[in-house]
Amino acid sequence: MVKVQLVDYYDVWGNAEDGYEVNNISREGTFELENLEDETIIEKLKEIHYLSENATPENITVDDYYPYVEILGSNGYPLGRLEVVE
Repeated sequence: MVKVQLVDYYDVWGNAEDGYEVNNISREGTFELENLEDETIIEKLKEIHYLSENATPENITVDDYYPYVEILGSNGYPLGRLEVVE
């Protein structure tokens, strides 16, 4: 099991053409994951209502930069990240 903290990017500036910049974040709760595989992460984020039920590996990108895992929406829009805490 991997313990992670969810960091929400609630204020993002920019666009797909020029790029995005995260302007502000909030640290949300921590939870455990069985592993850091894309589908495991997406399913857990749907379970805690961070992502919509329509989220799939086809429309959500999970980039692993251990100990951080970036969560991106369509057109590379930054949604948040998971930070490994244990």
